[in-house]
Formats: sequence, C-alpha cells, structure tokens
Amino acid sequence: MKEEIIKKLNLKLSKNTPEESDILYILTEIRKFLEREKLKNNFPILNFYCNWVLHAEIEKTYAIQSILEKIEKDILSKEYDPSNIMVMVSFEKLFKEMTQFLNKFKISNTFADINYLKDFREKLVGILINIPLKPKQRKIEEFKFVKSNTEGFIDYVITFKNSIHIPINGGFYFINS
Repeated sequence: MKEEIIKKLNLKLSKNTPEESDILYILTEIRKFLEREKLKNNFPILNFYCNWVLHAEIEKTYAIQSILEKIEKDILSKEYDPSNIMVMVSFEKLFKEMTQFLNKFKISNTFADINYLKDFREKLVGILINIPLKPKQRKIEEFKFVKSNTEGFIDYVITFKNSIHIPINGGFYFINS
C-alpha cells in the first residue's frame, strides 16, 4: 500500500499546474499514508492541513496552537504583528513539513518550483474558504479564509468569543513567493 500511494503522489505531483481536485487528492493520499504508517505525530502540521481540507469546520487545532496563540496575543495586546498572521496565510510551516515528507519518502518535490508553490497555495486557499477553524481552547472564536475581491490576495476574518475584540478582516498579497 505504501508504494502504491507513493506512485499515486508522484503522478499527481508531476503536473505543472495543480487543480483544486489535485490538491485534495494529494492531501488525502498523504493523510492515508501518515495514518497507515503511523507518522501523524512526525508531521503534525501536514496532517492538520490534510484533515482541514476534508471537513466543514475544524475544532482540533493543536498542531497549529502556537501560531493561533501568537495571533491572539498580538491582537488582544494591541501590539499587532502581521508576521504571525503571515505564517498562517503563507502556509510556510505546511510547505516546510510537506517538503520534509516528500524528501523522506523520495516523492517528487515540485514545491521547489516557485510557480507550482504559488498555484498550490492559491488553490489551497480556494479549498479552505469558509472552512473555519474554531479552536476550543482559545479566545479566538473563528479563523477563516474568505473569497477575495482582488486577484492574488488571500483574505481572512478572525472573530473572538464573547465579543472581547472587534472582528479582524485582513488580507495579504504575495509578490514573489
């Protein structure tokens, strides 16, 4: 089964431009691989995103707890640092673990190609739009990507429990990455 999944991943990752369906397939196969090989704890962020794309909402956010914690702390302390949200919307940690996973199992790593990476990120956001994160243990009630009116932008909304802070609406545009 392991070799079959690797073969399928190599085939899907050999495409120059991924479609949303390719990304869903890739992440689903990686999820199966991690589960069958008992590697979910070795790639917690990758596993988290593999799960996120397959659900209507996610409450179990332990793998990205530190990211959400920093975002929450920055906003509530009024010392807003966009770099912490940037980590979330750039998928920096996801791509790092994805690269480690692909390299470890000698699977085609098309993420070295900046154009592939950009296409993957854009399509991944398209999948995650309106699939909110609803962390149970945080003051953040919900983090979700929303459809942007501007091409190339990644927009998001963060709301807080008990209205302790006004909702945050923001967006990022990636120039060269």
